Amino acid sequence: MIAGASLRGPLATIDALRGRTLRLVGPLAPRLLRDRERRVAAYGLVAIALALALTYAAPVGLLTAGPLVLGVPHLVADVRYLVARPGLHRRAGFWLCVAAPACLAFVEPRAWVSTSAIAGAALVARARLAWRVPVALGGVALALVCLRLGRVADVALAHAHNAVAIGLFVLWSRRRTRLYASVVAGFVLVAVAIALGALDGGPAARLVAGDADGALLDALAPLADPALAARAVLVFAFAQSVHYAVWVRLVPEEDRPRPGLRSFSSSLRALAHDLGRPVVVLAGLAALGLAAWGAFALASARHGYLRLAIFHGPLELGAATLLLLEGRGRVRGGPLAIGSRAGT
Repeated sequence: MIAGASLRGPLATIDALRGRTLRLVGPLAPRLLRDRERRVAAYGLVAIALALALTYAAPVGLLTAGPLVLGVPHLVADVRYLVARPGLHRRAGFWLCVAAPACLAFVEPRAWVSTSAIAGAALVARARLAWRVPVALGGVALALVCLRLGRVADVALAHAHNAVAIGLFVLWSRRRTRLYASVVAGFVLVAVAIALGALDGGPAARLVAGDADGALLDALAPLADPALAARAVLVFAFAQSVHYAVWVRLVPEEDRPRPGLRSFSSSLRALAHDLGRPVVVLAGLAALGLAAWGAFALASARHGYLRLAIFHGPLELGAATLLLLEGRGRVRGGPLAIGSRAGT
């Protein structure tokens, strides 16, 4: 209640400014404001363009400052849309077979822990045995492969994880249209272009120069060829930015039942309803704390965020497996849009 009251004034001011902006833009783009499909596609394409521009102009800054700005909101969205909205937190099997690997990741932050959540989710899914058994066996096999490959699997999963959000966005989408396909196609085409060398030269040189100690290259692309390593890190920087945009902007737009826009005040009320005020307050404090930490020690703050966020790899894989096996994609108009609608 105290946090809500303290934010009421600033949010009212922001909503007032937003209203004035919409009144100016409204006559120019009425369909964009009223039509969710066009708006989400526009958000996605703008996010891709902005991520590409930042990857070109300041790849190191994007990799270090990006997580401190959007990392915590993206974690909050993970918990909200993968756990709270579908009601998975009310199921004992979820805590035992999905949340447990997520907690184990704090102690053992390895790819095999994350992929083991797939098998755990399949074991407790409310789905046909014929579907659960092959998925569980596949999850076990994948975890064993990751255990065998060690750090190679850790790096590979870190890159693959960025594409998971795009896949979930496709599943979330209530409409299968060319507009949404353009977002997915845009992401794939840009990522492939970067991997093939489209940003060789300036961006790659800035990346290497900004990563003088080689920490980013070693963590994200431990390759012998420095040119290929730089490309891999640039792909990661771009994909991570789009990943954040999907969770922070696209999925919330798709999850809402109403097609129109929603005020910041209403969004905060809905968030507090879904997660509870204590979680929202803690998330806000974590975001502010990371930002303050980053102002004094950017690299250290980024590392701290990554340690905080390590749980969400198993959470995403396990929760997505549960929801997909249980056929959530056909429930009430959206794959995961099955939680309470209060505050929307």
